[in-house]
Amino acid sequence: MKYEELGGQRLGEVPIIFAVHSMGGLVFKKAFIHGLLNNDFRDMMAMVKSVLFLATPHRGADLAETLNKVLTSSIFGHSPKDYVSELARRSPTINELNESFRHHASKLQVFSFYETLSTAIGPVSAMILDRDSAVLGYPGEMPQPLIANHHEVCKFKGVDDPNYAAVVGALRSAISAAIAQTPDTGVEEDLKAVKEALGVSGPPEDDMALARSVRKEGTCEYFLNSREFLTWRNLEHSGLLWAHAHPGNGKSTLSAYTVDRLLEQGVVCAYYFFKFDQRDKISVSGMLRSLALQMALALPNTCHELAKLARTNVNFLRADTSSLWKSLFLSTIANSRIDKEVFWVIDGLDESESSRKVIELLSEIGVFAVNIRVLVFSRPHPTISQAMLRARKKIVITDVDISNNQEDIRMAVLEDIEYLPSDDDFKKETTEEITRRSQGNFLWASLVAGQVAHCHRQEQVRKILETTPDGMDNLYDRMLLTVSSLESPEDQSLARILLSWAMYARMPLTVEELSEIYRRELASLIELKHTVYHVCGQFVMIDTNNRVTLVHQSAHEYLRKQKDLPFSLDSKQTHEDLLGKCLVTLCDKDLRRKMASFKIPQFLQYAATSWAFHLEHCSNQSDRILNGLVHFFSGTFVLSWIQYLAMGGHLAGLPVASRKLMAYIAKVRKWDSNRPPMLHRLSDLALLESWSVDLLKITAKFGRKLSDDPSLIFKCIPALSPSSSAINQKFGASSSTTLSVAGVTNEEWDDCLVRVPGSGGKALRLASSPRFLAIAAETPRGTFSLWDTSLYRERQTFDIKQRITDVIFSSSGSLVACCGANRTCVWRVDSNTVVAEAKNPFRERAVGLKFDDHHSLYMITDIRHVYSLSIHDSETPTTWVKLNSDLLAEKDLPPGVWLGTPQSVSFNSDCTAIAIVYRSFAPTVWAVDPPRVVARLRKLSSSSTGLSETYTGGEARVVWHPADTQVLGIHGDVFKWTPSDDIYEAVNGDTGSIPNAIECSPNGLVFITGDAEGTIRIYEVSSMALIYKLSSEDGISRISFSSDSLRFYDLRGPHCNVWEPNCLARLADASTEKFNDEASVTDSFWSDTDDTRSTSISFPASESHTQSKPRVMALAHTTDNKLMAFSNTDGSMELFELRNNKNYELEKSLFGIFEKLEWSPQSRYLAQSQSYGAVTVLKVYTAPGSGADIKADKVYHEDKSPDTRGNTRQILFAPTEELLLVYGEFETQVIRTASSKVEATCRTPSNEIAIWANHPSSPEHLIYLTINTATVYDWSLQQHHTMLIPIPASYQGHDSITVDEILPSYCRGKLLVRTTANEKSRCRPGFVVIATDDITIRSDTDTASPKQIDAVHVAQSVRDAIEYPVGLLHDGLGIGTDGRGT
Repeated sequence: MKYEELGGQRLGEVPIIFAVHSMGGLVFKKAFIHGLLNNDFRDMMAMVKSVLFLATPHRGADLAETLNKVLTSSIFGHSPKDYVSELARRSPTINELNESFRHHASKLQVFSFYETLSTAIGPVSAMILDRDSAVLGYPGEMPQPLIANHHEVCKFKGVDDPNYAAVVGALRSAISAAIAQTPDTGVEEDLKAVKEALGVSGPPEDDMALARSVRKEGTCEYFLNSREFLTWRNLEHSGLLWAHAHPGNGKSTLSAYTVDRLLEQGVVCAYYFFKFDQRDKISVSGMLRSLALQMALALPNTCHELAKLARTNVNFLRADTSSLWKSLFLSTIANSRIDKEVFWVIDGLDESESSRKVIELLSEIGVFAVNIRVLVFSRPHPTISQAMLRARKKIVITDVDISNNQEDIRMAVLEDIEYLPSDDDFKKETTEEITRRSQGNFLWASLVAGQVAHCHRQEQVRKILETTPDGMDNLYDRMLLTVSSLESPEDQSLARILLSWAMYARMPLTVEELSEIYRRELASLIELKHTVYHVCGQFVMIDTNNRVTLVHQSAHEYLRKQKDLPFSLDSKQTHEDLLGKCLVTLCDKDLRRKMASFKIPQFLQYAATSWAFHLEHCSNQSDRILNGLVHFFSGTFVLSWIQYLAMGGHLAGLPVASRKLMAYIAKVRKWDSNRPPMLHRLSDLALLESWSVDLLKITAKFGRKLSDDPSLIFKCIPALSPSSSAINQKFGASSSTTLSVAGVTNEEWDDCLVRVPGSGGKALRLASSPRFLAIAAETPRGTFSLWDTSLYRERQTFDIKQRITDVIFSSSGSLVACCGANRTCVWRVDSNTVVAEAKNPFRERAVGLKFDDHHSLYMITDIRHVYSLSIHDSETPTTWVKLNSDLLAEKDLPPGVWLGTPQSVSFNSDCTAIAIVYRSFAPTVWAVDPPRVVARLRKLSSSSTGLSETYTGGEARVVWHPADTQVLGIHGDVFKWTPSDDIYEAVNGDTGSIPNAIECSPNGLVFITGDAEGTIRIYEVSSMALIYKLSSEDGISRISFSSDSLRFYDLRGPHCNVWEPNCLARLADASTEKFNDEASVTDSFWSDTDDTRSTSISFPASESHTQSKPRVMALAHTTDNKLMAFSNTDGSMELFELRNNKNYELEKSLFGIFEKLEWSPQSRYLAQSQSYGAVTVLKVYTAPGSGADIKADKVYHEDKSPDTRGNTRQILFAPTEELLLVYGEFETQVIRTASSKVEATCRTPSNEIAIWANHPSSPEHLIYLTINTATVYDWSLQQHHTMLIPIPASYQGHDSITVDEILPSYCRGKLLVRTTANEKSRCRPGFVVIATDDITIRSDTDTASPKQIDAVHVAQSVRDAIEYPVGLLHDGLGIGTDGRGT
């Protein structure tokens, strides 16, 4: 929404229907077009569903005269207007309006009412608009006459008026259609989640509109009537139709027309246009995300399934194509229930980053449960032909040559020259010559026809036809003469501006965006389209979306080679100029204020998302570039830029900018190596390098928070960043920062995001899915916990009640399986329900588990048997079914070889092949059905030149590459093996101690190894080069990648560590951008050449070291918040002084840890309780002297807890600080710390959990709180009286309810207590607010019945929303955070 409104539903959030009269219809069309082209209003325009035109003058031979008739006939007596006279036939204004609206209004329901009576104009009457002028002639338009003149068509005499009935009927129809299209709330929320996760707001309608805009009436019909198309259209199974023709043959127009016709038939049709000249439209992942969204838009069931996946916080924007295909299509859409015909239309396959990959993915639709028919348009490229040939093994493919388009060209040319001032015979003669010479090239024909249409004499036409050469390159030479002959410096400057942006922009700019950054150059132009045509020689055009583009992508390569222009279009220099324009916009001192007031520059989106793209293609030797970057990163401009990216959902651009900035720095340093040291700008490069790291880490650590509140980049993030980071040093103490942080121990960014604790003991097993991390620990035995992968909070616990041998997720993450000592359970994660349970094979131990794509579970046991388990939701018992006994049965072993238990086994992605390795036998690949050895690794022996199949070393491991074409493993060497070709490659260099774990990333770019010495190594798959090394003192037992390949997990001792090294993010970003201007284009676009793709993207190896830090166990701060005491799992107890930012270790226990800490009211004493129950009291003070260090002396100490007291539950000081209450398991004591004397004792009721608190109004008394009572005691532990706390009915049915702790409360007379209720073995937190004024001090003689005090239990909806309670404010307002920290 542009402006705020009151009410539940605001404009732009509900369907909109327009009813417009006369010239108001023209205003509506113009506004509608502008709204679609403006990011601020595009969503609102998408809600416009219908329009009712009442006598609107759309068209006609004498439109200007007609419109002036309208004005002069009005009751106000207007005179003819000049602006109306401009709307004559062939006027650029009216033609542009009608043409643009035609291509943007395809999804509108259009009603056109026209008058049938004459209108009085002075003394005479005349028909203002006839039917032809008032009807658009669009497909699906509903024209209807009204018995009225021009003025009366919108005025009705009553409800019985036939005109009224006709218009109201149209309105009812429009409303019904809009309601039918409006999704219910659930679908709307699902769709919102899908859009946000995919990063796509809707279908590529702009590309459709552009392709439609050049189609002429009657063209493209031949293709839809062709035998090949009709056969494909009527297939009863999935199939692919490949329509191919050479460049310029109108393939995009044909694809758009096909999509329109399919949509008119009511089928589901998703489409995508690859665009070589737009960097964001060449990626295969972009196509997949767009197709998935369009499927969600058309199919509610599919939308719901995708929404469930989206809510798992999967990072689709940075996922590789294989991961996207598996998660969005193979695991979700392929299994959806779809009762409609589904079609996909893909245009420009040859313009994608990898046509082979697209065809490879599309060939897999044959296994989908739903039939999908795919139509692909491209050049007849050899690479595509080869890929299609391979794909025919999986799916039915038909190809059709669509180059026979002479009749379509003839119709298009005839329409282009329709208004040529000549007779029909000359037009026909001209049309035939252009058609004949076009050789099937629409582009050539349209360019020549465009020149002919501007002629006024037949001699001019003949001269153009005589001098225009055949073929596109020759025609381009002719067009270039127009640009080369420009004499005016202003025209040359304008031509360079337009050609520069049309050729080198990351995405096409609109006229409005260009006008904003070139005000002086464009301000004096009378008509931009006309000027562009003449100064750019037809190389540049303004399309129907008002964007400045090249006439065809082939013009880019042609112009790059030209040297005879009056100005330079050198790639590096031009990118530098465009980068400069981006930085000027970003370095606006008022940018933050403009964003706050929603006066956002139109060019800002391009500048913010594209400056790094231009930097990548600039020269590394330009001081101008370096100066601009230093200026940008030295001021607050960089924070405003990050804030804008967060506001627009473009934070994924930060890692991309980081990588390109780092690459630029590396190039500059390489160039500096050959220059004198005095010319090196070391401090400037250090600044940029520091920011390149910050950009990457800010996204990883604060990305989700920034998306929720972009202003945090100013308020909090600088202070929370490491002290050596650029953002902290520059802005950490800024006045705009609302947060002050002391005691930060990390001076630099580290790669560890979080440490997840196991339930108890050593962490044994690890598995990951897009949503959860599963960790199984030693204790409690048989249980494993699921932690969400967004904020790493424990969500669920599962119990198999026996020793766990393995845990695994299905590929979609919807199922989790746990294999125990003698049985296996499978749970549905969302509902926490068991869907399968089976006893394991007798006396066999599982050594490998794997889900296939159909949710069947496979197991390999220690004696090399393979089993399958069918998963279903019915109550029918499930059992393991043994596969063929010959599978994995090695019958011809070399003499002396004994196999034993496999060291490692691995299923491929669909469980059709198994890789297996033994300690003393070579890695082998088996086919599952029928069972046979596919390949056995044979490598050169280290002791001879012969081949060896045995190995007698230590650890042996194998894993499949996600593409299922290679096996990675450990077998003496760390290796990569291609079984089909028996190609073997080992890692060169020192790999340290032999690794005991290996995993490949889901995107297939890297693999990781870990060893018992605590070292992690990451290698690039393609080059087998080491790119990252992490050293630690703790041994590693398990490793795993996150589903997006950006993080990895390892198990060390009792913890699971989550790591996110820079190299993974940079490598993932680089893999999606393999193009540059020089490498991505071919020598001649018009030739058929092979793909040129880079397969290796390497970075220098980086090293990191991590120290194992103990976990904080307890925390307590003084009332003035100057001192913070905390204890650690290593038995230490430390004190942090916030004022001086100093840390002190007060004590270190050798036999236990400090579990409880409590400050006295005046902060002079600190009490601590150890895990075995002993209590110590320290006197804390500042030592005399200039150092002013904090000291602590023991004033009370227990070697062990008294047997009568038991373990300590709570410690509490009296207000006077002289007494200390120790609440024990069996007994509660009051101790006078000065004399170490026990002043009072009382028995602790068995099986009762309570909390002690100082009475708020009486220092001599205490309150003993349970879940349903509040009892007053004095400090001699004499009980006075008990009051009742009501328990609400909502707590009934819980197994047990206990009080946990008293939370901070600054509200007088109110106490906030946290409770815990056990419900079906799950703990649910609760909160109760108690009015302490009701807890009065009564005399012992008062024998009245127990009084019920005022207590408010927080509602269930609030309890479920609060993740971390904070406390009560002075006004009684409760504060807490949800799972996102808000």
